[in-house]
Amino acid sequence: MRKGGKLFRFEREEVQWKANIDRLLELLDIEQLDQKIMVAELHRNLWEFERCLELINSIEDAELEWLKAGFNRECNKKNRNVFLLSTTQ
Repeated sequence: MRKGGKLFRFEREEVQWKANIDRLLELLDIEQLDQKIMVAELHRNLWEFERCLELINSIEDAELEWLKAGFNRECNKKNRNVFLLSTTQ
């Protein structure tokens, strides 16, 4: 929601949003770390929490444990909205 309102005013807006995400997913390469994180985030936005966690938890970089923890926390809460990532959480 945005400022207490719905994210989409019309069904066609949501359909276009989903089509844009689907196309973006086709373009991204999960072999590249930054793009893998973006793909995970897109899946989280689509309520595909299991796929998001699968991608995030496949990251083996110990320096990104804070990022993985944030995604795990928000996916477990079934949160598809924007959230703050912090290295101190």
